[in-house]
Amino acid sequence: MNGVHWVAADEPFRPLPPEIFLRDYYEPKLLARVLAGEKLPAVRSVADLNRVQPLVRVVKVAPAPGAADEVSVTVEIAGQERVIGPALVRSGAADLHLFRDGRLVGLRAGPLALDPKTGRATVTFDRVKLPRAGQKGVEFSGNAFNVDCVKSDTHRRAHALPALDPHKDTAYIVCVGVNGSDEPKWDLRFAAPDAKLMGDTLAAGLKASGRYERVVVTLLSEPTFDNVGKRTGIVSTATKANVRAALGALAGEKPPSELVRAVPGLADLRAARPEDAVILTFSTHGFNGTGGRFYLFPSDIGKGRDVTDDTLKRAVDKRMRVLDGSRTDDVALEDDRVGHGLLTYALCKDGLTKNRADFDPPNGVVSVGEWLRYGVGRVPGLADEVASGKARAVSSTGRARARGRQAIGHATARALRLHPRRGRPRPHRQEMSARVAQVGSATQQPSLCVARGYAVAVSQEVAQRPRS
Repeated sequence: MNGVHWVAADEPFRPLPPEIFLRDYYEPKLLARVLAGEKLPAVRSVADLNRVQPLVRVVKVAPAPGAADEVSVTVEIAGQERVIGPALVRSGAADLHLFRDGRLVGLRAGPLALDPKTGRATVTFDRVKLPRAGQKGVEFSGNAFNVDCVKSDTHRRAHALPALDPHKDTAYIVCVGVNGSDEPKWDLRFAAPDAKLMGDTLAAGLKASGRYERVVVTLLSEPTFDNVGKRTGIVSTATKANVRAALGALAGEKPPSELVRAVPGLADLRAARPEDAVILTFSTHGFNGTGGRFYLFPSDIGKGRDVTDDTLKRAVDKRMRVLDGSRTDDVALEDDRVGHGLLTYALCKDGLTKNRADFDPPNGVVSVGEWLRYGVGRVPGLADEVASGKARAVSSTGRARARGRQAIGHATARALRLHPRRGRPRPHRQEMSARVAQVGSATQQPSLCVARGYAVAVSQEVAQRPRS
């Protein structure tokens, strides 16, 4: 926010921009939530924070050996110090972020070890991919945080692109559906059908566009029963290890050979390029844990729940959009009469198959934002149609069952809320600063992640691991 600054009493002549405090102090739709009586987490006074910012500079962008479309980016971090009141305060440095055209492409998480003599550190991010979309140049930028999570200023460096051969864009679609879990009480009925429907619908739409090659990987889990109907176990590829292997493959890691043999399509996943679309869909339970961490449940829930780790916490850096089907104290719905979760049905059957999502504007192209907005508007009406019996029956039984799923907590990335049967949804975009561009520009194709009851548009790459 230009022209708005924070001034602390112990440094009255040092105005500080609000964006440097966003990590701990930003809350989306704060006014509306306060007026609604929501209890917000306690925060420290800004005056009590270490406000000395580290200095970050992108010092070098060098071609990667043997790869014209990749570069190594070197970032220098320098600790700073100054006297505040009676004390000499040192910034320290942590959580170095590297962006390409505003999208997170590199992260060194945790404290950064500064040289005790110079107070500096150098980190190199290798094999950062360059776009082949006809751009003449890109901008790399970097920032870090001090020991109290106060952000540094962002340093920017322009880089001219070499002439690159055209690249056939690829759409990687990974759909996860968990009907059966290690713990039977978490079993669902339509999570696996949701994952299949999402994969089939998206693949068909991308094929019709003529733009993408398509790679579809479906990870499913179903309970098994004996001849008298007693549950005997599960058959599953929707495990935590398989989900991580798929995400790792999209980041350029080679998946373990035993998983390649067990998961159809896993061997076809490659490191995603800037022009590619990465579509991740999850149909499963979720849990809002402590410390703002959100968990998606794989089938092997008894062995761990941390499928997503901090993925959703970096939603803003990745330019994600989130379509949340329920609040933290609410549920998303699945129903026998439509044979799917209501959000999946609205997005796929109504939105894409019937082309109703091409509405804002109706121009023959359905953008990510347009698709999600359609889902926001459609689910409440679909829930009413199901309740009144107007929805077409696609299965033999007919009683709605709530899927006991907690939604994303507001400390992660909750950008669109749906409240089926409880009035209109309340949308909002996650934008941590004015520098976060709109998703879906003509030159930067967003990818999409759809989870049970919510959808997330993520960038096309997983952050590169740096070397120092």
